[in-house]
Amino acid sequence: MIQKQHARKVIFLLSICAIFLFSPETLHAIDLNQASSAQLQALPGIGPKTARSIIEERNRGGAFTSLDDLSARVRGIGNKRQQALAEAGLRVKPEKNEKTKQTMPQPEGAETSSQTKLKAKSQKFPTQK
Repeated sequence: MIQKQHARKVIFLLSICAIFLFSPETLHAIDLNQASSAQLQALPGIGPKTARSIIEERNRGGAFTSLDDLSARVRGIGNKRQQALAEAGLRVKPEKNEKTKQTMPQPEGAETSSQTKLKAKSQKFPTQK
């Protein structure tokens, strides 16, 4: 009898944990650069004033590049709040054009594309002395 009660309690607690772990809020990350005021306010530690500050800074200074960038640009968001927001699902998704910006490491002494273009121009149009 005691084992059945214990098993029921364990199952109950596990089901409660599963509800919180797999709720829609935790399954779907919130993109900082797309979030509305209401979405931001649903996060822990973000009220109307902080949500307004985030959106105003995003409009003024452009998209946030990371949560560190958010912390640096918005007053009142320190390391602890930044970590809590990350744990709550706040993310900074890269912009579409940033995904394609992948630079290959250049070997030492290699010319950049601008140096190559300049060299080609100087060969086409040599300066006269």
